[in-house]
Amino acid sequence: GDMPPIALYPAAGTSAKNTRAVAKVLALYQRLFPDDDVPFALQPVEGGRQIRFKGESSIMDAAYELRFTGKEIILGTDDASGLLYGLISLAQLLHGARHEPETFQFPVFGTIADQPRYEWRGCHLDVSRHFYPVADVKRLIYILAWNKLNVLHWHLSDDDLAAVISYLKSAKPVDRMQPETSIGPLPRVMAVLGQMDLFPAEKIDHNAPRPPAPVPGPTVEYG
Repeated sequence: GDMPPIALYPAAGTSAKNTRAVAKVLALYQRLFPDDDVPFALQPVEGGRQIRFKGESSIMDAAYELRFTGKEIILGTDDASGLLYGLISLAQLLHGARHEPETFQFPVFGTIADQPRYEWRGCHLDVSRHFYPVADVKRLIYILAWNKLNVLHWHLSDDDLAAVISYLKSAKPVDRMQPETSIGPLPRVMAVLGQMDLFPAEKIDHNAPRPPAPVPGPTVEYG
């Protein structure tokens, strides 16, 4: 079959917004495949194919259309999500044609119309009971973007968050801000006479035992 393009690049006159989108997907690709040849260039390259961007007001949110011709690729979309998804699809097509040429060929002619089937396309990451290095969490986020998932449900903590929620739900509503606290004359005199212990906030022992967390369940305490 035909050899895939060396790289894809924005056509002359491409707006700064669309060029930045190409740079974003290029950066994502380099994070996931640091040893691969890049799929995009920001300037024309010999053996490459240009991408021309076209606004499509009639297209759905996050949808895009790729039209392949002998000279260029036309990416039509109406919003930023569709723009990124279309560019990611181009990077995926080129990646497949390079690494599995017996299975995939980069399109020369034709049209691809794509849109998300589900509005919520997410992943749940629980780090309150399972611990991961920061690099692994970042890589997961890159993989989600590469696969066009749009929601990361990041479960950070159990006990602390439950305590905050239970307190907020049990506290009485207020319609005014609390006044700033200050120490009046009487407490100051009592402090001087040794009747009231005052100390800087920096001396608070943050390692002191905390009250037990509320037991998980459908209670006011748990939230």
